[in-house]
Amino acid sequence: MQLRTIGSFGVLMALALTVAADEDAQIMRRIVAAHGNAVVTVKMTIKQTMTMAEYGTEESEYTQEIIASVISKDGLMVTSLLELDPSKMMNAYFSDEEEDGFETKTDVTALRVLQDGKEIDAEIVLRDTDLDLAFLRPVKKPEADWTHVDLSADVAVQTFEKIYILYRMGKVAQRLPDAYPYRISAVVEKPRKLYILGESTGAGNPIFTKSGACLGINVTRTLNVSESGDMDFDVASIVIPGPDIMKITEQVPPYKSAK
Repeated sequence: MQLRTIGSFGVLMALALTVAADEDAQIMRRIVAAHGNAVVTVKMTIKQTMTMAEYGTEESEYTQEIIASVISKDGLMVTSLLELDPSKMMNAYFSDEEEDGFETKTDVTALRVLQDGKEIDAEIVLRDTDLDLAFLRPVKKPEADWTHVDLSADVAVQTFEKIYILYRMGKVAQRLPDAYPYRISAVVEKPRKLYILGESTGAGNPIFTKSGACLGINVTRTLNVSESGDMDFDVASIVIPGPDIMKITEQVPPYKSAK
């Protein structure tokens, strides 16, 4: 009898997990269908200067792809500032005394947004170092409205609540939009509300609730050795609430008038 009870419990658990997985699939399909085009791939050309005490200075140039979220119909995008300055993470990682004399600097020399099969020249129009946010925009104002996520709603979730991360896959998967479920690890209330996702989950992605509302955008937060107080290099993904991001956009300058 006991074995039969255990077996029945196992069947019920399997059914519950199947139902939950089916529900996640339905939610993610709705999110991708409604907002997939609001997540874009940004190609950036980076000039890197690396200096090491024993080896001197070397310069190189390479192209890297990052994710940004479109947050207005005129093409304003937001991503993690750290994504646009990879040197910050490298300098933090090599900040201990054993790596004295190491320094790297990166400059973004070109930005191109992949939109409707075209590469559109873009520029950085605003940086917020406190929240690790960078705002990008096409150099020329788009003639047609862009699909965008609505960050104006004051959405709240609790610790361990399930959320959904929308992103784009890489070139090998034709940069198609995709989504996956995750859970909030912690909620920070002061000095400002932030949602902690724990380990790195990418950056520049819109985060959605079960109802389909956009909670905010995830960014990467780092602490180097001297800041963390130990020998660990701390990296975490956090979600900046949508209304806080929209408040910052008030500082974005208008498009230049066409001559």
